[in-house]
Amino acid sequence: MSKDVATLGKGFKLGSGNGDGPPETYADIKGIQSPKFNPPGAASPEKVKVTSGSTTGNIHEYIDGWSDRVPGELTCELVFDGGDSTHGRLESDYEVGTERTYQLTVPVKTGGTKIATVEGRLSKFEISSDIEGVVKASLALSFIEDTFEWAP
Repeated sequence: MSKDVATLGKGFKLGSGNGDGPPETYADIKGIQSPKFNPPGAASPEKVKVTSGSTTGNIHEYIDGWSDRVPGELTCELVFDGGDSTHGRLESDYEVGTERTYQLTVPVKTGGTKIATVEGRLSKFEISSDIEGVVKASLALSFIEDTFEWAP
C-alpha cells in the first residue's frame, strides 16, 4: 500500500459483485491486514519423484510438479450478522469457491478514499464469538492471477 493510506482500519470497506450491478458492501470491518503479494515464481514447485528402473547411479530423479503459488491475499475480520443476506452470501461463496470481483475502499490520511479491485475467492471464512458476545467472521481473500489494481 502507498504511504498515504491510513494506518487505522476505520472506514475500510470490502465489496463484492458479479458484474450485475454495484458491489455489495460489507462495512462492519473490525480489522484488516495489508494485502500480501507474491510475485510470479515466488513459490517453489513441488518435486515429483520419477525414479525408475532405468535410473542410473543409485540417485533418485525428480522433476518439477505444480506450484501452490497464490498471487496474493487479503485478510480481514468483520462483525458478522447472520440475518444479513450479504453476510450469508460470503459464507456460501466460501463453501462453493465462488470467484468474484472484490472492491476495497481504504481511507486515506489526507481525506477521501483509495479504491482497488481484485478478482478473488474466499479461502477462509471462520465465525467466532468472544466473551462480550460480538460475533466475528475472519476472512481471507485469495487473489486470482495478478488482478489487484488501485484505481487512478
